[in-house]
Amino acid sequence: MHHALDCDMMEWVFNKPDVAPAFVLARAGYDVWMGNNRGNRFSRKHKTLSPKQKEFWDYDWEDMGLRDTPDAVEYILNITGLEKINYIGHSEGTTQIMAGAALNPEWYKKRMNVAVLLAPPAAMYYNDSKLIRWASSPPIRNVLEKLFDAIHLYDFLPQYALFTHAAVFLCDVFNHKLCDNFLSVIMNKDPSTDYPDRFDVYASNVPSGASTKDFWHYAQFFQAKTPTFNRYDYGSDELNMNKYNQTTPPDYDLSLLDFPIAIFGG
Repeated sequence: MHHALDCDMMEWVFNKPDVAPAFVLARAGYDVWMGNNRGNRFSRKHKTLSPKQKEFWDYDWEDMGLRDTPDAVEYILNITGLEKINYIGHSEGTTQIMAGAALNPEWYKKRMNVAVLLAPPAAMYYNDSKLIRWASSPPIRNVLEKLFDAIHLYDFLPQYALFTHAAVFLCDVFNHKLCDNFLSVIMNKDPSTDYPDRFDVYASNVPSGASTKDFWHYAQFFQAKTPTFNRYDYGSDELNMNKYNQTTPPDYDLSLLDFPIAIFGG
């Protein structure tokens, strides 16, 4: 099971025990493994780099789908003796699979029994989030990138104890209305689907940390003139040519995903 952007494995267990996906699956007899993507609070170590260094954060969800997820899956298969796994991803946890499998289709075909994709984000052409669309526009993005560089903010929305305690307090003091309004802007339009009595638990675990490059990769899809799901755009013909041998980032070919997939949105 792989979590969403700026979350961690707690996403699968921080809801009520009778509905939290990891608990539901465990009670049904499944062997449940929960991954942590690079950069969250549980995955911040490196052999040679420190999280304080810009180089540490030079990755996005494509790197996770090409390297990290396959390594985790191989580890699970070695421990269990199985040949394939059932994969459940949410949001970024699905994007990394789509990108990784498009670039390394044979590996995924041999090891995926089924992939369950919950709210999978790819092309953002039809996404109507005005806030994210505004923030991803070239002028605003340029300003934000320069600002983040100047203040060395490479970990976007990391977990800070002070912010966590403040969020829990504000959710409680305003009878969950503030959290409802915030979630309706960035996450879901219908906060009634949430459990307000768990907001303190949500706020204690999210955000968990993620590379700003993760966000910028998603942001480029908001500015595409047609529905587009492609590799990271380095912002110049020269840089793209050095990386991809062409001036524009190539598309991910999702027709190469040759294993059973179940998609859920809501």
